[in-house]
Amino acid sequence: MQGLSKEQQKVYQQIELSGDKGIWVRDIKLATGIQQQTITKALKILESRRLIKSVQGVHSKTKKLYMLYDVGEPNRRDRWVMWAEFARQCPRRKSPAEFGTPATSSTTGSS
Repeated sequence: MQGLSKEQQKVYQQIELSGDKGIWVRDIKLATGIQQQTITKALKILESRRLIKSVQGVHSKTKKLYMLYDVGEPNRRDRWVMWAEFARQCPRRKSPAEFGTPATSSTTGSS
């Protein structure tokens, strides 16, 4: 980490904290309070030194995630864990029979 500015070290530390989840530029900006232009420059320097890498996001294919260079791919398990939590917390939907109406009630008129 020698030869890095304080801002570059802060950016690196945030990426390091993200682990195998990765981190978006916006989250780096919020966590460090560093300006966008300075973050972009720091990311380029860190990538050129092979300390970090950019990968395609799990949740959004258009946004880049940044991870440490030696970490594998982003953890995709989180997406399924979040979905399971959501499904568990949602109220069960009532079937048409529970509302008192038959599920297949159709009236045909004769002309």
